[in-house]
Amino acid sequence: DANFIQNYYASSRLHHLSTFKIELQNYVIELRRQRGLTSESTGSARASGRRCIMYVDFDCFFVAVGLRSRPDLRGKPVAVSHCQNPSEASSSDIASCNYEARAAGVSNGMVVGRARQLCPNLIVIPYEFEQYREASRTLYQILVATTPQVQVGGMDEAILDVTNLINDQSADKGAQTKGVSRESVCAKMAESLRQQVWEATQCQVSVGISENILLAKLATRWAKPHGQYYLPIEDAPTRLAPLPVKHIPGIGETTARKLADAGITTIRDLRNQPLARLQDMLGPKAGLNIQRMALGQDDRPLVTSPPRHSVGTEIGWGVRFETPAQVDKFLRDLCQEVHTRMATASVRGKSVTLRLKRRQEGAGEARKHLGHGLCDNFSKSATLPQLTREADALYQTCSRLLGQLAVPPVDLRAVGIQVQKL
Repeated sequence: DANFIQNYYASSRLHHLSTFKIELQNYVIELRRQRGLTSESTGSARASGRRCIMYVDFDCFFVAVGLRSRPDLRGKPVAVSHCQNPSEASSSDIASCNYEARAAGVSNGMVVGRARQLCPNLIVIPYEFEQYREASRTLYQILVATTPQVQVGGMDEAILDVTNLINDQSADKGAQTKGVSRESVCAKMAESLRQQVWEATQCQVSVGISENILLAKLATRWAKPHGQYYLPIEDAPTRLAPLPVKHIPGIGETTARKLADAGITTIRDLRNQPLARLQDMLGPKAGLNIQRMALGQDDRPLVTSPPRHSVGTEIGWGVRFETPAQVDKFLRDLCQEVHTRMATASVRGKSVTLRLKRRQEGAGEARKHLGHGLCDNFSKSATLPQLTREADALYQTCSRLLGQLAVPPVDLRAVGIQVQKL
């Protein structure tokens, strides 16, 4: 397919999510500029006193947006995926499903074929990326109008630091009415945000509230669906104790397996471990950070204007080659895509990394149609002659790295390019 890369990115959910997050970060900066907010006004909240962090999260975002134009489907089990054919035993993943579908055992990431076994009357609707973009931008307009202290979490979630607003409102209300609690002021602000978002988008959000980012995010567990929850820091040890360790930032699947092998499966287990043991297992810095978070401690500030460290892309679906010429064209087109992204971001880079997935010896076809399946990962980096974003310069270097890695075309299952030292 001569237009494979263009078609891939036009329909790739992960591509839209990753690139739109960057768009949203720029959009939030522009919203602040339009409101005349200075760098001082977007700085961190006043250091004295307790922080108030809100984690705002759309409920079943893709489905909720899809139901705006399909009101007849409300109350029925609905999911979003590439596959919509009811008779198809599809290997496509479900990106989002509503609570009616979840009640039947369907979950995000499940393949459509399995979901339909669990829920035969499941209705699958297609992606609508432009509608997601419009709803998301509306959310951020409301949030920035509330406070400039907004960190973009993604298309469907955001973090707010409303400490200064809460302190000011608590002082005003306290002067008028004795006994007005800080928690009640937080609750009223969250209710107002939720109502504004519903009226503007016809989609529901849930809001988790606490004194740091970790606890605010975890509080959304008890806020959903369509609600809000304030998690006092003094209640955190009890509330967090039974949760799986994967809820702690920095613990992915590999670390979770390592901890499970050591008999550590819950946050309570983590909290009860000697620091020396965690540091021996995970490293000095990671062990300390994870133990602190298990105790509910998180002093991370909001990142309202994150720096860009790299630009790149990777394709790991539909990669099937027979000849070196096919690989060469694919690599050229991928370098052109990276060039376009760098030009959009107005950056140049000095280092490039080529990443490949090679089909494991003896591995059959992937479970997911045209997916990469079982693979071994390879990567190689090189310094570019000068700061550049030119497609041909990227191609010349990546072509040389490809030759050094020497993966047969028929065994290639994914190709990625990352430019660093921007």
